Amino acid sequence: MTAVDDGRAAGTDTPPGLGRVPFAMRDRLHVPRERYVDRGFYELEKRELWSRTWQMACRLEEIPEPNDFVEYEICGRSILLVRQRDRSAKALHNACRHRATQLAKGSGRLAGGQIVCPFHGWRWNSDGTNSFVYGESGFAPECLRPEDLRLRECRVELWGGCAWINPDPDAGPLRAALHPVADLLEGGAVGNWQVKWWKETVLDANWKIAQEAFMEGYHVPQTHPQLTGGVSVEDFPVDLNRYETSYRARRPTPRVCCARRSSTRTRACSSTRPPCTEPGGRAWTPRTASCRSARPT
Repeated sequence: MTAVDDGRAAGTDTPPGLGRVPFAMRDRLHVPRERYVDRGFYELEKRELWSRTWQMACRLEEIPEPNDFVEYEICGRSILLVRQRDRSAKALHNACRHRATQLAKGSGRLAGGQIVCPFHGWRWNSDGTNSFVYGESGFAPECLRPEDLRLRECRVELWGGCAWINPDPDAGPLRAALHPVADLLEGGAVGNWQVKWWKETVLDANWKIAQEAFMEGYHVPQTHPQLTGGVSVEDFPVDLNRYETSYRARRPTPRVCCARRSSTRTRACSSTRPPCTEPGGRAWTPRTASCRSARPT
């Protein structure tokens, strides 16, 4: 457990090797409160954290077929997750290479497999390669190099029924970032879980407050007694080793509440339920509002 500290700023207390880290943690038990409320620290996170870390961008149920897309937003950045013909996914920056116009919003399917700029009608294939420039003859040849016209990409990997993106092209592999959690969850067949229902809300809180509530199970016996299997608060396992042993021994039906971004959308997942379907029977979960992932207090 950690406690919120009195907020004394970094200085001589900055741990070796961290440089000039504002509001640095002097020990593993105390977190300066400014990390939750300071605007400058939030801007630093936007630049140094969210631009370099793996993040779950969408469930694969949201893009079940080739040319399906869904928009992921993080700290003012918009990324399009697009399903490819080979069942992989592309993560494309949602900005026209001509005048940076937003190319698509929300979710849906690309008509004819084309991403079309609503401003001047430039078009791209679903893999981000350019397929059409209106008035091409009016541009100098050096302005039309295919590598320059191609939509910019984020790194993307698929795991656990989700598409994960990282804006940093030099980032390490997703699996390394998820270790050891990925190994633990695969024991519960996490890749076979499916969305049961969706809930989305905007929280007037720093993203870490929301995220931390979904990262710890310390609150479970008191807040969610229905998940304890009849175990009392006094006997409910707290530390990882006891939980891991208990989980492996009982092997419950996989069920989890997953927090997307800053818990702005909460998903209850179950391995025994099919995904929601829209009229006509197509598995689909529409998005009705954008999620905000890092609103400071």
